[in-house]
Amino acid sequence: MARSDPDPRPRLPRRVLRMLRDFLLIFGVAFLLPYVGYRVLHHPRGTEPAVAMPPGVVVGTAPGPFVSGGYRLTVSGVRWVRQSSLPPGLKLSFRARPSAVVDYLVVSLTIADSADTGLPLTFEGSGQDVRLLLASTDPARFHVDPIGVDEAATIAGEPALADGTLLPGEQRSGVVVYAIEPYRKALELLLVPMYGVGVTPEQGPQHPAFEIHLPQPR
Repeated sequence: MARSDPDPRPRLPRRVLRMLRDFLLIFGVAFLLPYVGYRVLHHPRGTEPAVAMPPGVVVGTAPGPFVSGGYRLTVSGVRWVRQSSLPPGLKLSFRARPSAVVDYLVVSLTIADSADTGLPLTFEGSGQDVRLLLASTDPARFHVDPIGVDEAATIAGEPALADGTLLPGEQRSGVVVYAIEPYRKALELLLVPMYGVGVTPEQGPQHPAFEIHLPQPR
C-alpha cells in the first residue's frame, strides 16, 4: 500500500516562529520608516549663501540694549510656542507652517530711533530694506526670515512688531516669530541691511548691524 505524502504544512512551532518573525519585521519597518523620513526630509539645512554682514556689526548677548547707528535694540524675552498647542483647524500659510515638525520661536523686541531722524525698518514683503533674521550654528549653519506680522500675532497671542519705517524718535515694541525645528541651538538674532544684487556690505548701508545671541528659550 502506498504511503500518503507527508503533511506539507510546517509544524506548529515553526509556524509560530515564522509569524513572530514577520510581525517583528513589519513592526520594525513601521517604526523605522518615520525615523528615516525625519532624518532625510528634515535634515538641518545649511545657509547658502551666507548672510551679508556689514563690517561694524554690534555683537552681544540679549537683552541689551544695543546701539548701531541710530538704531537702539533691546530683547525682552524669548519663548517657544509648540505647534501642537495651536487651535485645531487654524489655517496658516506655508511660510508659517512649512512642515509638521516646526515649532515657533517668539522673540520680544523693542527698536527705537535714537537719532531722531527716522529709520528704515521694512522687513516683510518685496520692499524690504532690512533683514530681521533668526540664525543658528547648531547643528548646522542656518538662517530664516520671520513669518508675517498677522500670523505672528495669531501664534504668539500678542502684538507683532509692526513693519515699516520708524518715525523720528519713535520706539516700537512687539514680537517677531520664526517657524523652526525645536532642536536648533546657538540661536542669534540678526538685524542687518538688505543689499541689492552686486552691492557689497562695504558699499551699501552700514546700519543697522546687530548680531545678538539669544538665551536658550524655555
